[in-house]
Parts: sequence; C-alpha cells; structure tokens
Amino acid sequence: MDTKKLTIALLAGGKSAERDVSLESGEQVFRALDRSRYEIARYDPAKDLPLLAQDAQRIDVALIILHGRMGEDGTIQGLLDSLEIPYQGSGVLGSAIAMNKNSEQAALRPGRTAHLPLHSC
Repeated sequence: MDTKKLTIALLAGGKSAERDVSLESGEQVFRALDRSRYEIARYDPAKDLPLLAQDAQRIDVALIILHGRMGEDGTIQGLLDSLEIPYQGSGVLGSAIAMNKNSEQAALRPGRTAHLPLHSC
C-alpha cells in the first residue's frame, strides 16, 4: 500500500526572549518525527513567514514549537488560520486569553472554573 506522507510545517525559533528554548525544542521534535510517514518543512517565524505563506497549499498541518509573544499569544495561530493550515493547540482566542493573565483570570471567574489566584512576581 502506497500512502502519501503528510507534510508538516515545524515552526520553531521566532522573536521572543525564549527563542533559544524554542529552537532546541524544535530540533528535538524534528529528530523524533518519523521520516517514513512525514515530510517535514522547517520554518523560523523570525525570517520565514513569507516562505510559509508561499508553501501553505502543500502543508497538511503545522506543529507550533514557539514560546512567548508571536508564539503563544494567538498571533501565529491567526496567521495559520488565515493560510488555512491546521495546527495543534489552542486557537487565536484561547491563546490570547491564556497569554494575558488578567484576561485569563476574568475568563475563569470563581464559580465557573477552578483556578489559582493571580499573584504578581
């Protein structure tokens, strides 16, 4: 049986202060993926967003291995939604709310969902 490999866009790096952690995590994910099942295209959003948009039609799914702003805040999720590329994890709104702790606390009001109190560091 000849099955088509899924094309995965592996997004790692980015512009946040956690860039190095993202790159290392992305490398670990890259090494763990089964090349017999997946065609893997790597993109660093710090420089490769035009290429990602150009390649969108051939991408089956994106793996977001990004941290901080432009990774966990809904920004990259919004771009992927616009490009019609499915991805793992929360969507734009869930990511944006979770990134802003005040919004998250408002969304998780007592009595609706169990949550920890917000403490300033």
